[in-house]
Formats: sequence, structure tokens, C-alpha cells
Amino acid sequence: MVLVKASHEAAKAFDARLLTLATGAFGFSIAFVAQFAKDPSGDEWLFAAWASFGATALLTLASFLVSDWRIREAIRDVDDLLKKATPRSDGWQRKLIFIINSASIILFMIGVSTLAVFAWINLE
Repeated sequence: MVLVKASHEAAKAFDARLLTLATGAFGFSIAFVAQFAKDPSGDEWLFAAWASFGATALLTLASFLVSDWRIREAIRDVDDLLKKATPRSDGWQRKLIFIINSASIILFMIGVSTLAVFAWINLE
């Protein structure tokens, strides 16, 4: 039970941190443009960063939702096992959560990379 709780807390912390990083990076990029890039060039890099950070935030929120679905399904599975019934879950939510979280990480890295390119172009 302790390991299950630790795993749940780690997943929750991961999602919260990723959401904080994505929204913070978006805010940082706005401040960067306002302070340092008065006449920015390479706008496509900035827009790609914003799109990546926005998608990261949306996917992280989706991960929260799917995780909640998975927890409810796991509770039903345990209830079914206690009643000696066949569990209903096939674990598709776990797979979806993994895919969503992986996509979130990749999009965040793309956002950071494209923002770095935009900053480099505008600080020369």
C-alpha cells in the first residue's frame, strides 16, 4: 500500500511540475519579448514555443482527467475481485496516460528548444 501511495504521489507531482514549467515558460517568453525583443524576428520560433507550451498544458490537464478515470476503474476492479467477479478493466487508461505524459514531455522540450532559438536570434 505504501508503494501504491508513493507512486500516486509521484505521478501527481510530475503532472503538477510539468504544468507549472509549461505555464511558467510561456509567461517567461512573454516577458522576454516585452523586455528584450522590441522588434522580434523569427516569430515562427516563438509561435512554435507557445504552441508547444500550450499543448503541454492541455495534455497535462488531460492526463489529470484520464488518471482520475483510471483510479475509478481500478476501484471498480478491486470491488469486482472482492465479489469474485471478473474485473472489467483492460488497462487502456494506463497506456493512454503513458502516451499523454510522453507527448507532454516531448512537447515541453520542443517548446524550450524553439524558445531558445527565438531568444538566440533576438539577442544577437
